[in-house]
Amino acid sequence: MAYRFFSFLLFIATITSVQAQEDNLVPNPGFEERDDCDPNYGELDDAPPWKSPTMATPNVFHECTIVNDNPCPYPESQVLDPWIVGVPTNGPGCQSPHSGMGYGGFIPYAPSESDWLDWSEYLETQLLEPLIAGEVYHIRFYLSLAERSSRAISSIHVLLSPDNIEEYSATNTTLPILPSLANDIQTYIDDKDEWTLLQWEFIANGDEQYLYIGNFTSNEDTPSINAIPSDVIDEGHYENMAYYYIDDVYVGQTPLSIWQEENTEFALFPNPVENNLKITGKNIEQVVIYNGLGKLVKQVLLPFPMNSVDVKTEGLSSGIYYCLLQLDNGEIIKKKILKR
Repeated sequence: MAYRFFSFLLFIATITSVQAQEDNLVPNPGFEERDDCDPNYGELDDAPPWKSPTMATPNVFHECTIVNDNPCPYPESQVLDPWIVGVPTNGPGCQSPHSGMGYGGFIPYAPSESDWLDWSEYLETQLLEPLIAGEVYHIRFYLSLAERSSRAISSIHVLLSPDNIEEYSATNTTLPILPSLANDIQTYIDDKDEWTLLQWEFIANGDEQYLYIGNFTSNEDTPSINAIPSDVIDEGHYENMAYYYIDDVYVGQTPLSIWQEENTEFALFPNPVENNLKITGKNIEQVVIYNGLGKLVKQVLLPFPMNSVDVKTEGLSSGIYYCLLQLDNGEIIKKKILKR
């Protein structure tokens, strides 16, 4: 039989609003608090405790610098003095904050043939308190691709570390570190009008207290797509590079909004699971399991639609996994499992 291939957008959803969470461990999550509102500055450390862990220069934008009376669409010139770090109009484009009066901005992709010569920017902050071992945390933030970006990527990552990575302060390229969480499932973040939500679940090892956001895949190995038609790219665009706005960063224990398990016709047990997972339901055609990094770790193709499936899980490491059940009518049932 022919199996339908599906691409599940595991960690991304676009929504219109989010409420501030009292248990957010991220200080200054919306880049609202500013040390200075110099309209010609706007580097990330102007919104402490956010800073760059490398010599690259991510930005912070805010209404306190200046507000253009007629902000959109973004102007033809990149030279917007003094609006270059304003809101909503600024050098990279035009975007209103997801909430509040400000947001951050960074370049996660600028290969050697781009304007910025193999450049990669990261955002760093220290959490209000270390994570607790074994606890489940939820990480989320919003991104919007800037209008001047000619490329869009999917490789946006999160690193949660017990240590400050000070040894990379002299570099401006990709950090040679394996991230904790990844959006590497080829779902390109290319919306320039609305904010796109990225979110994950994470089981803490304990003592993680530094948060890093960026692209930990080298520019050479990062897939990208056109975000501006090639026949209209000119000197007013950021050629062959991606620039993203970021807002409302959250690390805490409020549940994810994207992962809901309302369908009670399908059961996965035992859960938590050790070596063997039993799945029951109706007309299951395929079972796909992703790990916490969004990587495919197991795929079971069935010879015909079945109402019961056994999946071996002894080779999987401990952690949270996301199980997708594809039915013979194309419907996808989403479930979450914990592997001991």
